Amino acid sequence: MTMVTPTAADLAQDFHAAFCARVHFVVSEEAGRQWLSENPGGMVLSLEEAFDFALARNERVYGDALMCAAAT
Repeated sequence: MTMVTPTAADLAQDFHAAFCARVHFVVSEEAGRQWLSENPGGMVLSLEEAFDFALARNERVYGDALMCAAAT
């Protein structure tokens, strides 16, 4: 999976445009390397790494709300 790390200014304007629209699944490591060569500042993650990244981000952003939802 590929993604570009948005700047704080990007995120302040539109999270979807700055991040979500710039995350892609690739079919192989080679495809990921090719994408990376064309997208400086990007990164290639395994699906497990991407899941862990998303989980940590959601816990940081939504914190207590996630805990309340899990308890119900």
